[in-house]
Amino acid sequence: MKKILSCMMAVVMLLTASFTGTYAYAAEKPTAEEVLAEIQTQTGFVSGETAYITGNCYAFVAAVCERLYGVTYYGEGLYDSYKCYHRSGNYYTVAEMTTGNSLNSETVEAMKAFFLENAYPGDVVHYGRPGGGTHTFMVQSVDEEKLTVFQANWPRKDMPYAACHIDEIYWDSLAENEKSVYNEDGSLYSMNEIFANRMRGGAIGISVNRFGGYEELYSLPAPTLTKEQQQCLEEAVAVKEELQLSELLPSKNANNATMYNERGLLVS
Repeated sequence: MKKILSCMMAVVMLLTASFTGTYAYAAEKPTAEEVLAEIQTQTGFVSGETAYITGNCYAFVAAVCERLYGVTYYGEGLYDSYKCYHRSGNYYTVAEMTTGNSLNSETVEAMKAFFLENAYPGDVVHYGRPGGGTHTFMVQSVDEEKLTVFQANWPRKDMPYAACHIDEIYWDSLAENEKSVYNEDGSLYSMNEIFANRMRGGAIGISVNRFGGYEELYSLPAPTLTKEQQQCLEEAVAVKEELQLSELLPSKNANNATMYNERGLLVS
């Protein structure tokens, strides 16, 4: 019972913290993911078609930012392959991490936790090895199952190189395969090489970066529950249902007799 009560308290605290502030006005604001989906219907930003800017992943994401936030990301100033100066003052770094030296389940779990805790749809991600190559993409969504990104200047077997595309990276697939996984029909399943390619030389750094006026434009995404939190929530719901059921059953007194009140009604 103590464990269940602890779970209930943890879930209540999580949901209470998540639905204050901006959530009170969620109905008045779209989500960044919704507006990003609208942008992806425009020429130059349609997945599978020629990108608005080709040959430069950073410049392409900067162009998406200009449409999503009304302010370009271009010229923010990268250094060490994944860090950013944010010279304009319009954006800021939410968080940074350094991965393990090899792509294994432990490294992937750490990456998943990092993105779940820090990344919102519309955030800009830089990653790479200090002194090595870097890559930039935009977060489309993130959850317990996968990370979905919007990017250009990264190869896919089922699309022209000049195309921009929405790619999914499944956490379990990433932990098991360094190469990207394709379906039987040739379409992409999991873009594992997006991280594995850079990690062949060792650990990489990752940064998540956000527009400073994000919460003024968009409602925050709903909180993502971990598997443990989801289990706690399910246990809490089960306990609540048991309590509600017990309230409907007749009470027993010390002599194990059904109790009625003075009006002849069952006492619950």
